[in-house]
Order: sequence, then C-alpha cells, then structure tokens
Amino acid sequence: MGSSSWTFMVPVGELLLMEAVAREFRIDRVTFMHRDKLPRVRKRLGLGATISDIKKTIPGWDFFDAGLAFAVMKRRGEPEEVKKQCLAVIREELSILALSQLGYSRRRQMSPIALAGENTRPYITFLAYNDRDRTRFGKMFIRTSPSNQVVLDGRWKEFQDDVFFMKLLSILQGKTKVEDSWCYELRRAAVLIGESVGANDLLKSFVWNWVALEMLLTYHAREALNMLPKRAEALLGWATYWEPDDYEGRIRDVYKKRNDLLHRGKREAISPEDLAFTDHLLVNLLTNLVSYPKLFRSKDDVIKFSERVEAERTLGITSTVRPKGLRFIRSFKPEF
Repeated sequence: MGSSSWTFMVPVGELLLMEAVAREFRIDRVTFMHRDKLPRVRKRLGLGATISDIKKTIPGWDFFDAGLAFAVMKRRGEPEEVKKQCLAVIREELSILALSQLGYSRRRQMSPIALAGENTRPYITFLAYNDRDRTRFGKMFIRTSPSNQVVLDGRWKEFQDDVFFMKLLSILQGKTKVEDSWCYELRRAAVLIGESVGANDLLKSFVWNWVALEMLLTYHAREALNMLPKRAEALLGWATYWEPDDYEGRIRDVYKKRNDLLHRGKREAISPEDLAFTDHLLVNLLTNLVSYPKLFRSKDDVIKFSERVEAERTLGITSTVRPKGLRFIRSFKPEF
C-alpha cells in the first residue's frame, strides 16, 4: 500500500444537510456531504472509482447506508497513520460545526454532532416501591441529553451568515487573513466551545467556555480577574445593557465560581444561568472579533484595542477607537 493518497470517509450521525447549503458543508480540512450527493461528486472528493464499484469490493457491508451525512477528507500516509490522523481531525471539526449552535439554539436544544455509532441517546429508567401500602412510582424511559438532529437548512445558514460562524470559517480556511497564531487560537477556542456545546454536562461546559474566554482575551489565566472584564467591556461595554445588567460584576462573579471549582472543588454554586451567561458573552465576543479581521489580526491587537478604549474612558472622551458597527446580540433574553 505504501505512503499513498487516501480519501477517508466516515458516516456522521444526526446531521442533515439541506439544499440551502447545497447538501455539503466544509469546515476546513473536512467536507461534510449528504449521502445521496456522494456518487455525483466522488471525483472532486478524490475517489477514482464509482460508489457502486466500491460497494462491490465490500460485499455484506452497508457502509454507505450507515448515515445520512459523511465526513470526507484527503490524507497521505500509511493506513494506520491515516486512520488515526483523519479521525482526530474529523472529530475536531465536528466540534467546530457543533459551535454553530451557540446563539442559534438554547442549551436544552443543543446536541453533539458525532460519528455514526458514537452518537448515543442516553436515558435512565427507575422504580421506587413502598412496602407499607405496596404503591410504586417510576419511569421506563427518561432521556438525559438532547436528541435533536442538527439541520443545516436555510434558517441555519441565514443565522450563521449574520453572526460569527461563517466569518470564523473564512479565517480558519485562510480566506480571511489574520496572523497564523491568532487563526490557531481561534481554532482551538472554537473546538473547546464546540465540545462545551456537545458535552451535556454543566460543569464541563462551564469550564470549556471559561477557558475559551481566557484564550480569546488574555495571555495568562492570572490576568483574568482584572483584564477579562476590561477587555470584554472594550468590545461590548457601549451596549445599553452593559451597566444596568452589571456585566462587569457578573463576569467577576463567574470568575470566582470558576476558581472555587478548579482550586477548591466547589461545584454547587455553578448554575445553568452561569453557563448561559458565558454562552452569551462568547456569541457577542466572537461576532465582533471575527467581523473586523483588519482591526483584530492578532491577540496583541485585541489587547491594544482594549487599552486604547480604556485610555479614552479615563480621559472622558468619546471613543473613536471602537468601530461603529460593533454588535451586541440579544435576540432573546439570555437564560441568566
């Protein structure tokens, strides 16, 4: 076999690609393709043989019926190396695709996007029995995580075009130019937030979100208490809601809960409202950071921008640093 070029394909569960996205969608190195479209674009995907010819080489294996969507990417190397590397990249870009649900859906509606077979639908069953009067109560089937299908349709595309996701992908794909280190940082943050979206675990999601906030706005975790509120304020503090809703105080409160969790194991104080607040911050910060790639070409640019806004506020002058088109998205009242 040797170090050859391979087209690696894997079925994806609970992902529906509609005509609004031409039934395919590319993140960066991975293209997600509707099953029915595979035969028509197989040459573009690097497949020299037809799907029907490939099926003849795997009799008894219904591979191409294993999902409605397939993740496809090209890779050179030995088979074991290709398998390991492709699965790692595909899982990473599935997390980035899951990020598109942030701001688009409420937490209780968000679902992970996973490889077919890994996308389990967990549930519990229970029974309680009273010996005295022989009464009982229980449930046969209670879902413990969302089971929604992620649908890339016209409504989804319109939202993503308007907010941050498509602009973020343009940076990750190299179409919009920023410094390589900032592109890498945005990708890492996107993967973390995507994993937060799919975690179905309050504490894990809260921690991943907070780490992403620190990655986007600070160089060191020890800066977060003082610097993160200031840098968030530089991007969002002009909004009507910032002072009346005490965003700075909320950020400091959430930071304290983060410290109590990570350093003291205190988990009881973290609430769904705290997670929703970090979701809300991330939607707005990402929207502004990726909408001005010439202004924010690096993390240094983000920090210098914050310092200039702070200087203007200290001097009591009207800000000329902030672009007039900065966004503050509050399409529905955040659940906090």
